[in-house]
Amino acid sequence: MKKFLPLMVALVACDAKPAPLPVVPGPGPVAVAATKFGAVAGVVIVKGDDIAPVTKKIVGQEAHCGAEPVDLGVWRVDAMTRGLGDAYVWIDAAGARPEWPAVATAPSLDNGKCVFKPPVVLMVPGDLRISNSDTIPHSANLDAKANASENVMLPTGASRLVSLRIPERIEVTCSVHPWMHAVVIVAKTPWGALSGEGGGFEVARVPAGRHRVKLWHRCVGEVDAG
Repeated sequence: MKKFLPLMVALVACDAKPAPLPVVPGPGPVAVAATKFGAVAGVVIVKGDDIAPVTKKIVGQEAHCGAEPVDLGVWRVDAMTRGLGDAYVWIDAAGARPEWPAVATAPSLDNGKCVFKPPVVLMVPGDLRISNSDTIPHSANLDAKANASENVMLPTGASRLVSLRIPERIEVTCSVHPWMHAVVIVAKTPWGALSGEGGGFEVARVPAGRHRVKLWHRCVGEVDAG
């Protein structure tokens, strides 16, 4: 069985500096009616008029970053649906025994056109591959609290594996280019998903029962969504 859940994010605007903002409460705890497992799907929708992306004109690096302003990946809202991308939605299935999916390939955080790609990485505890596909050197400065903090220097074409075994959210910046920012979410539960470009998400194999739904986004903070 699949449960559909609309999550309305109420805010006015988002700039490059994250700040906690309110979210319209959801419909309450989600009930998953299934023999053992079900799915929770929905869409994260912005309420507000400012849906333009956060961009920056990079002066002096046009040969590498491009002549047009760079989308920093902070605020990705679909102009037609107002769906918000890169929102982390997870199910707080208290008391349920987590079953982590097998990971064949380490998730990746890359550099391209002077931004991190993707801007948000969701991963199970394990290894993260950090690469630089750009034409100039970068770094990936992981400001971890539970895992080991590390500033990974990345010449052009470089690739490194970093071990992140403890669940937490990690801010990543580039010590060479201060406008670059990403977030790595080392999940504490397997029942979570990032919303896509249109704001849609689906959390699979949720244990049967009534569970709280929670949401995090850089511009919203962490909230109880229902």
